[in-house]
Amino acid sequence: DFNDARDQRREELDAARRVGAAAELVTGVPLKGFENAPVLRYPNQATFHPLRYLRGLAGVIREQGGRIFANSPVLAVEELPDGGVRVSTENGGVVEAATAVVATNSPINDRFKLHTKMSPYRTYAMAFTLPRGDLPDALFWDTADPYHYVRLNPGPGSVDYLIAGGVDHKSGEADDGEIRFEAIEAWIRQLVPSLAKEVTRWSGQVLDTIDYCAFIGLNPGSSSVYVVTGDSGQGMTHGALSGMLLKDLIAGKENPWAGVYDPSRKIPDVKRWLAAE
Repeated sequence: DFNDARDQRREELDAARRVGAAAELVTGVPLKGFENAPVLRYPNQATFHPLRYLRGLAGVIREQGGRIFANSPVLAVEELPDGGVRVSTENGGVVEAATAVVATNSPINDRFKLHTKMSPYRTYAMAFTLPRGDLPDALFWDTADPYHYVRLNPGPGSVDYLIAGGVDHKSGEADDGEIRFEAIEAWIRQLVPSLAKEVTRWSGQVLDTIDYCAFIGLNPGSSSVYVVTGDSGQGMTHGALSGMLLKDLIAGKENPWAGVYDPSRKIPDVKRWLAAE
């Protein structure tokens, strides 16, 4: 319903402007049937290759004297009586430090204080080949429930990869992945008639917080353990944000985002949220 979309678009624009984000009202996207749809556009957004980003990040950590250990699952994160933390790994390793950051999608250090404020969702995605130039390079997403999104990734030669996904559901409440993949394919082929063959498909799990804002900061009840969780599919953004935010918190500096992402912040009533879900 385009009328509902117009109202929602205006609300989103007002919210974007309140936080200082660049956004503008436009009409239409290059998807069949939506050429005259009401659209909220976010201009001048950057894209980057996540693996290249992580490779550069790992390089900087090593240059600064940091050490990275793979294949070392953490079994316990303990706060010591005299201050500091001890981290124990499955392969027998032990690391002691002044502070620890648990950035594991779902926290492994605390089973109750944060898990009751989050809910896991299963999400789905598919990749197809598309003749280069048939669709502008952009990220498109709708306001349906469940929602969909479309984005491009450079492919070989004269083709691109179109990635379509969404149709999330609460984990454990459905076991119909194949049906959801079929629905995604039917949806995107209707919008992009020149879409070619499917290349791959996958599924993953994301954690949504009750107020849809991540938990980044000192773990509730802790003095030396910090957490990053509740990414709601925004892990790459929150990875950069949490690096800046937690650096300040650990160093005892003020940060303007601390209150927004504080894991101990007051949140809406849990029972009411669960009932709405």
